[in-house]
Amino acid sequence: MKEKCDKKMPAPSCQVEKIKFADSQEDPKEYSVPVKGRIGFDHSVKVKHILEGFFIESKVEEYKCNTCSNRGACTQQFYIKDPPEFLILQLLRFNLFVDPPIKIDTKIINDLIVDLSPYVITEGKKEAKCYYRLYGLVQHSGTISGGHYVAYTRYNVNKEDTWYYISDSYVKKSSEEDVLDVAEGFLLFYEKINL
Repeated sequence: MKEKCDKKMPAPSCQVEKIKFADSQEDPKEYSVPVKGRIGFDHSVKVKHILEGFFIESKVEEYKCNTCSNRGACTQQFYIKDPPEFLILQLLRFNLFVDPPIKIDTKIINDLIVDLSPYVITEGKKEAKCYYRLYGLVQHSGTISGGHYVAYTRYNVNKEDTWYYISDSYVKKSSEEDVLDVAEGFLLFYEKINL
């Protein structure tokens, strides 16, 4: 996360910029990203756009600068410091802060490849290429009070990728098209690749 004192603070000369990384707060392999939307599939969003919303610069109204001790507004932005080999995205689909709690049913359009290059800074520089390929996902169907989880996973046999659908003890071959059509993704599993 990048924090920068706003020029409108009481000490406008303080232009301290600090970089904090999203992967310094939790396990660097997993990011919990909010899904915005409402009940019903009348709204859809690509994984790429969910990530853009998570890593966007935002304004914090009440902030105390650790350098000049003044209070005021600042901006913050998350970055990734050490891109992991495997990336897990937990899509936050449950809104527990309303009464009654609800599941956000926004349709997720799965991306087979995601580019995290704009959000990675290594040794003070933005990384040129940082791509991830989807290799599994967990889908939740139902409501916040009940439902069922199923999984899709890609498995490489004899240098050929095959997708599988898994529901409890039932396993069958699936297809890339089926995976792209899953609308209620909850956990997405990506592996780092070179393009």
